[in-house]
Amino acid sequence: MSDPKVGILVNPTAGKGRVGRIAKRVIGRLSEIFPEPLIRFTERRGDGTSKARSLLDADVVACLGGDGTFREVAEALAGTAVPMALLPCGSGNDLARSLFGKRISLGKAIDIGFARPAGISVSFASVMGIGFDALVAEGISAIRGLSGFPIYLVSTLLAFRKFRPLFLEVEAGPHVRRWDRPLHGGRLHAVPKGRDERRAFGCLCHRAGFLFKLLRNIPKVMKGTHLSMREVCYGQAESVIYRLKEESLAHTDGEVFRIGPGELRVGCLRDALRVWVPAGLRHEGFRFYRRGPEGPG
Repeated sequence: MSDPKVGILVNPTAGKGRVGRIAKRVIGRLSEIFPEPLIRFTERRGDGTSKARSLLDADVVACLGGDGTFREVAEALAGTAVPMALLPCGSGNDLARSLFGKRISLGKAIDIGFARPAGISVSFASVMGIGFDALVAEGISAIRGLSGFPIYLVSTLLAFRKFRPLFLEVEAGPHVRRWDRPLHGGRLHAVPKGRDERRAFGCLCHRAGFLFKLLRNIPKVMKGTHLSMREVCYGQAESVIYRLKEESLAHTDGEVFRIGPGELRVGCLRDALRVWVPAGLRHEGFRFYRRGPEGPG
């Protein structure tokens, strides 16, 4: 049996430049296991999708980066037979944390989300946020020296200075699909009921007054027990339509953009992406596995 053809996509700026510092070592280790890998480096924000499309003749694409990089690669690989291997080294690593421990094999297909504001379409693998959440995502890029939950906490505190309430209408579709990505911000169980068996897309909205209680209720969000608060509105649906009355910031897996006023449609593409979570994956950043990596197959 011939060796699998492996593509490696590297975002050297992910994890506040951490990937750039370890890339040579990781590529060397992977090259020992998978001879003559196809290697691509991203050069600017947004080109991970085109770089990943150049690797579609590989048997698997190993992605070394964070949630933003995974989102760009997922957009290229969705709907193809080429799976993505997650090698997380970003600030939050929400996708890898959510899937870790689920014993996901190379052939496992997961859903990915899509958001369609007027005139464009973007995808996401973990989370899409509007308003305050997008302000937090925007602030993270300016913070140095932190990663994981601490960087989200600091950015949350800074976002209070700029935030003003956003008024919108929400229309939810049928309750038919589970969204199994409960983690956000490295450690926050934003949509914990995404783990249940109702098989629905998780939608979380905060009513006026929630943010003023946010700081003293962070332990509840970390445990996923905040859904009982009267300021929190939670539902599960196949798709959601947001009707914004004014312009707002939004983000998909940390990539920030402006939307509105108008409609924003959000939903999921079923079984669109095949993934592989290597055995022994550590939660905090990328570690080259304690027991050694397992090859695809």
